[in-house]
Amino acid sequence: MSHLQPPSKPDEFKTPLDAFNEVSDLVSPTAGLSKIFDWAFGEDVNPVELVKKYFAGDWEAYVKCGQAWRNLSAFCEGVSENIKAGNELLDGTWDGNAADAAFVYFDTLRRNLLDIQGSLAAMGAEYETAAYGVWSTAEVLGQIIAQLCDQALLALIKLAATSALGWTVIGAVAGLAAIALEIEQIADLWSQATAKINTLQTAIDGIYGQLATLGGEVAAGLNGFPLPRASYDFPDA
Repeated sequence: MSHLQPPSKPDEFKTPLDAFNEVSDLVSPTAGLSKIFDWAFGEDVNPVELVKKYFAGDWEAYVKCGQAWRNLSAFCEGVSENIKAGNELLDGTWDGNAADAAFVYFDTLRRNLLDIQGSLAAMGAEYETAAYGVWSTAEVLGQIIAQLCDQALLALIKLAATSALGWTVIGAVAGLAAIALEIEQIADLWSQATAKINTLQTAIDGIYGQLATLGGEVAAGLNGFPLPRASYDFPDA
């Protein structure tokens, strides 16, 4: 029973949104910056807020859920070992048809516990892989989005400079060319960000599929648990 403990707060895990909150605080949706984003992505698109939607949710709960499945797996393994030890002890002191039937019953039970133990441990690993995969991807994306916002601020500064020099043809052309280059770099960074998101989504879809398979294995194992056909009636009692 010592394995059936509530999950603890995971070590070395941060909420994925933390990777974007600092950038979000630094980059306020000013009219000028919104214009840069409109040029790069289309109207009313804020890349910071858009990316945050992909990482919203209680991912720490996923880690804790993984711990819970692992704890249950360890519990099943421990119960199986206890049944095996008791069965072997009983087999050495009890003979007859009833003893043989009891041995088979308990041996089948402990084997079934071991069967679902592996699936439960694998489910725990999949939940943790999902949560830590989301977190690590968020850390990388946080850096990309920070660079993207830096480029947007540079483009905004150059836009202001171009407006100041707009009375000269050369100044206006040079300024617009510089802004176009910044927009191109912003678009490239956004392409990198969306590629990371797509890769993560594919991985998460694969994990969900694996969890469905493992859940089916556990359900099948539970349905296959042996049940006594009748209570034991000792003849001499």
